[in-house]
Amino acid sequence: MSSPRMIKRWIHRSWSIYKRSRGDGFIVGLVVQWTPSTNEASTLQLCFGTHCLVIQLSHTPSIPDVLRRFLLDENVRFVGIWNRSDNERLLNSNHKLSIGNLINMSDYAITGKPSMKNLTRLFLGYDGVPKHHIWSNYDILRSNWSARNLSIQQIEHAVVVAYVSLRVGMRFRQRF
Repeated sequence: MSSPRMIKRWIHRSWSIYKRSRGDGFIVGLVVQWTPSTNEASTLQLCFGTHCLVIQLSHTPSIPDVLRRFLLDENVRFVGIWNRSDNERLLNSNHKLSIGNLINMSDYAITGKPSMKNLTRLFLGYDGVPKHHIWSNYDILRSNWSARNLSIQQIEHAVVVAYVSLRVGMRFRQRF
């Protein structure tokens, strides 16, 4: 479970690193896992640099205002792959979150099927991402993301897909 204090710390640390780097845009990998029966977001995964945060929305008692402001900040580009429904899922969550600048990286695929595996291989040069770390692994995708304690495989999946989304977004940063 992500405490409001941990969420605040992650956001402040990410902002601090970004400001020191003087980059040309604040890009954050964003992935949402949901409960299929309700289409409600169960987890929110964020990644900036090498710092990833998995927020168990279904078990987090409250969301700090700094996260709400962060998600709505138009200067932050939140990137993911096949994420067209993520904003709706976050709005359906018990915390009613919304994203201001959500970018679907699968819209930028220029060749082949824009899957996580293909985009990872094409733009990052990683051909050996284990199957349990990509979005085509339905056992992980359909697992219980509302569980109080996520499995090691769920946590690995959550971090890897958020990190890969970030890295692919950084490769495309000049296009959006």
